[in-house]
Amino acid sequence: MRSIPLKLIVPSLLCATALLLLPLQGAHAGADGESAAEAARHLEALETALKDRGGDEPATVTAIQAVATDYAAADEATRNTAETLLVKALVRWRTDRGTKSPNLHELSCIAAAEAIGRIGPAMEAKGRKSFTRKVQAAIDRDLLGRQDSDDISQAQLDASFAALGHLNDPATLDWYLDDFMHTKTVELRPLIAAHRSMLLFRAVPGRLRHAFVKEFVSRYVSVEAQAALGRTTPEIAAKRFWDEVRLFTIPAARHFAGEPTGENGVALATMAELNTWWRDHKKPSDPVWRDE
Repeated sequence: MRSIPLKLIVPSLLCATALLLLPLQGAHAGADGESAAEAARHLEALETALKDRGGDEPATVTAIQAVATDYAAADEATRNTAETLLVKALVRWRTDRGTKSPNLHELSCIAAAEAIGRIGPAMEAKGRKSFTRKVQAAIDRDLLGRQDSDDISQAQLDASFAALGHLNDPATLDWYLDDFMHTKTVELRPLIAAHRSMLLFRAVPGRLRHAFVKEFVSRYVSVEAQAALGRTTPEIAAKRFWDEVRLFTIPAARHFAGEPTGENGVALATMAELNTWWRDHKKPSDPVWRDE
């Protein structure tokens, strides 16, 4: 039996392999096309829902969740549209058909905030920073900046600030330092939401962690001390304020300090204890403030 030259076998095998792969490649392209078409339908559904100021909340929430699910595998144009619509959903006010008064769609606002937090990890750093600025501006302008912002629920505020935490842009913390380190009772609810979301930030630069702990100690040690007395009118007011914020403020301060513990190995539980720790570590050159 005559042997077949190797130079004839190899091209034949390559051709056969290519023919076998053709149906698979076609199927993959078809699947990609179906995914793109489905993503387009989800975007259209969300855009339509957002135009209805009365709004079907469950349908809007479903569309938001679908858009977030599509995001990681979507092309750039689809992602850009998704980001725009999710920010709109986050601050979506409606006119109540009965009272004609404006209020937020609570469920879709919370769903949009959660979706924003979900898509963050799929973004490259530059795009995430740009998107975070848009989300922050929307919260500042369309949630906190409205005269009727008292109508926004704590759950909506918590979810919105948590979205910023998941996006994890250190520039957001500069905003927090400027606007959410105070003792104003009238601005208590955004303060709570901001402090609660601080625990979500990771790999925070040492300069910011140092600045936050310094600010926490200087602002709230005296408030805690007044609250413990609770006899005079200012002390009673301090107690009311501190009782509202301490469960979020103390963990946030500990988070930026690197979760320090006392000699017994137990986490520091009061601002007074954190102040004692701070006195030993307040120099910016202290190793505790090195970037993670």
